[in-house]
Order: sequence, then C-alpha cells, then structure tokens
Amino acid sequence: MNPIRQRMPLFLVLFSAILVLTLSACEEDAGPLPGNLPPTTFLQIQGSDLDTLSYRQILNWWGSDPDGSILGYCISWDGAWVPPTDAIDCPFDSSFVFTTATTDTFLISIEGEFAERTFRVRAVDDDGIVDPVGREQLFRLSNFTPEVFWSNIFERPSLSLPAVSFAFTSRDEDGGETVSEYRIWLDGQDPSLEGRTVSDTLLALSVNDFDDRYGERTVFVQAIDEANTVSDIIEHTWTVEEPPNKRFLLIDNVNSGTPGESIEDAYYRSVMDSIAADDYFVYDVEARGGFRSGAEVLPLFRLFEGVVWYGGKRNPNNDASISTNLETAETGLQEYLADGGNVVLAFPSAVGDEAGLSPDFAEDVLGINGFYREIESGEHDVRIRSGSTVATPFLALGDSLELSSSTSEADFLLLDSDVLPIFTVAASFLDSTEYEPPQLTPAALGLQADRLEGRVGLVTFLLSRTERRGNDRAAGANFLRAILE
Repeated sequence: MNPIRQRMPLFLVLFSAILVLTLSACEEDAGPLPGNLPPTTFLQIQGSDLDTLSYRQILNWWGSDPDGSILGYCISWDGAWVPPTDAIDCPFDSSFVFTTATTDTFLISIEGEFAERTFRVRAVDDDGIVDPVGREQLFRLSNFTPEVFWSNIFERPSLSLPAVSFAFTSRDEDGGETVSEYRIWLDGQDPSLEGRTVSDTLLALSVNDFDDRYGERTVFVQAIDEANTVSDIIEHTWTVEEPPNKRFLLIDNVNSGTPGESIEDAYYRSVMDSIAADDYFVYDVEARGGFRSGAEVLPLFRLFEGVVWYGGKRNPNNDASISTNLETAETGLQEYLADGGNVVLAFPSAVGDEAGLSPDFAEDVLGINGFYREIESGEHDVRIRSGSTVATPFLALGDSLELSSSTSEADFLLLDSDVLPIFTVAASFLDSTEYEPPQLTPAALGLQADRLEGRVGLVTFLLSRTERRGNDRAAGANFLRAILE
C-alpha cells in the first residue's frame, strides 16, 4: 500500500518547468533564489529511535512556506520500495515521487524478520522550490514469518490424471489477512522464473502444467506475506498418469455393496464396447476417490470428447457419493458443455429434491420444468411394475423396452418444448387421480438436449433393468451414440 494516488497536472506545469530551471542553483548555492525562501518539512513518528516497529507504518508529514504555500511533497523509502506505476517522479531524484497527501499507510518490504528502512520527505512550495534539507527517519522494522500448511478439506492424491487440485492454508502472527500470495511450482522448475504466483488457496493443475512429463512429480507451495517475507516450503509427491489416448470418459459411480453393482458395470461397459471399443477410459470413483474440487473437473473432462456418468440403484451406501460428486462437478459440467463437450448422465438420483444437481441446472441446462409427483409422499420416484414398457426412438419402429422386474428407481419428467423426450411411458401409465400434475401426455424418463455448444443426455431409470426383450443394450448403444457422436 503506497501513496501517490493521482497525477497532478498543476505539479507537472510548475514542478517540472520551474524546478528544472531553479533547482540547480538552489542545490549548488545551498540557498533559495533571491526573493524566495525554501519551504520547511516536518515529520511525525510514533515511538523513539530505538523502538522496533511493525512493517506496517502510518506516517504523517506537513510543511510550511514563509513566503508562499505548499504545493506537495516528494517522498521515498530506501530498500525494495516500489511506488505506484502512475506516480510522478520528482525531477531532482527519480527515487522520490510526488504526492499531495500528508499521511499514508505504508506496507514496507523487509523480506525477512527484521530490517532497517529510511523514509525521506521534502516539501515543495508553489514556486517549485524544494526543501533542500527535508526530513528523514530510520525505522527498525520487524515481521513474523508466515506459515503455510496443506488443508484437510480433501486428501492429496497418490495417483491422478493430469487434472488435479490441491488445497492449502496459511497462518501469520501479524494478522489473518497479511498473507498476500502463494508461489507454486513443480519439480524441475525455477520458482522465480517458471513458478506461478496466486492469491487463491485452491490450486488446480491441468495437462498444460506438466509439460509432457508424467510419472512421479512434486508440487511445492510457499506463502508470501505483504512485507515480502516468505514461509518455509511445503511439498507433495504423487504419480501423474499420462493423458489417456481415448475419446471418451466412462465414470463408474457405483460403490461396492450397492445392490446391482455388477449389473450396472457390465451393462455400461458392454454398451461402450459396442460403440467405442478400446476407445474409452474408466474412472472408477470408488478406486480413485471422488472429485476433490470443482476446479479439477473441467481439466479432466477436457481430456475427452464425451463423458458418460452412471450411478446405479439408489442406496445409502452410494447416494452420498453421487450427490457430492454431482454438486462438485456442476459448474465444470456447464463449462464442458460450453466448450462443445457431450455428456450422458445415467442414474435416477441426478435430478430431484435430494439430487446432487441443483434445480437451476435441471431447469436451465437439462430443460426440466417439472416432475410427476405422488400426492401422498411427494416423492419424485414412482414405481414401474415388472413388464411395463418404455417407448424410445432408439429402437426399430414399434419396438419398445420391457422391464424384467419392478423398480422405484425412476423420475418422471415434464420437459421444455425444445427438449427431446427419449424414454417415455404412455399417457395412461400414471393415474391422473393419484399424481399431480395429471399425466396428460407421455411422461419422460430421459431426455436429449442441445445445450450451450454441446449435447446432454439424461436417463432417470435403470436402463439395465429392461433386458426382457433382449434389446436393452441396443437401445443403450443407440442412445449413447446419439449424444456422443
């Protein structure tokens, strides 16, 4: 924090023109020009010369002129003081800058725990004459060294793709807001040349940060306070995988112990094999962990042309993981769609009252403007009986899917007019005396929408449970193909 907040046109006219002509005589003759007396400068400080003070100093100065008025002041600090970029240099010494202020708070760079710095001030009168003596004060200044720590808001990885985030925090005995920035660098870099400086305590690394160097890598973090004093360095070493040379990302968000886990895994791997054999990467959430922060979602998704994310049956063992990951990823999903990426979400807990995706996302991005609800319970999911049929454009004309077992794993959707319903049940499926609003049109169990620059698909029931007619994988493959390609 430095003085000199504004330029002074009057000063440029008087000080730059008059002073250049008069200063040399003033300095060489050690006296004022005939008929004009130089101004006198005063400086107020707190404490004695022997006191050790804080690097944050509030100073007051003023001047007097026996035969005129004070135009302003030339001030300077020695050491690593950097005036504002728009400050006006004083012509007699470019280390001084001009100000009309008579007080300011200085954050003095001491680059350590102790330093001595000298402040100088010289008054300038309305004829451009500078106090030839001025005032100066040597300050003995101290500062606590800041500390930096890894945050415990999420775990640091032992293995990751080149899309990963880290969180850290700091402490400074000088005050809670005195750490101004952090220096970040990876092994093999010169932190003063290649490391980045950030103010945020959440660091996201993408593929461009690794310079095609994968395997074991180490990230370093150092805090810097407002006095330019640096902390000790913290570091973390982990293994970074090469970017998968695959077009698609398949996110398996079904944890062990969830009923039907093997059915969901087998179904989506089989479908992906049929449309993109050996061209998709499986991200197993249980094995790799959920998304640590939203900052790593977009860099991860950008490694692929399309994303398929499935979650399986509602179950307490799995619901929290799905909800947390969806909530964390929501902004990244929107940004990925804006980039032209394509996304498929395939689980009944993606939308609804207790889902991970927000109502705004459901409405604005997915085009869902309502749900068929059970009047008594108010829940979105409605049981589909065994043998029920689900119509879809992804099968031959007249063909439909048939459930092999009953399930309550479904959300029945009301969609915007520009959204394509792709899995539906007949208008008579929901009894209008039981559900609100009444089902006057086929109810959607899935949708396809062109959103932003990409395309998004959603299926809100267990598509893997429609194998009775043996056409479930064909329908799923055609569905994914329509969204991803």
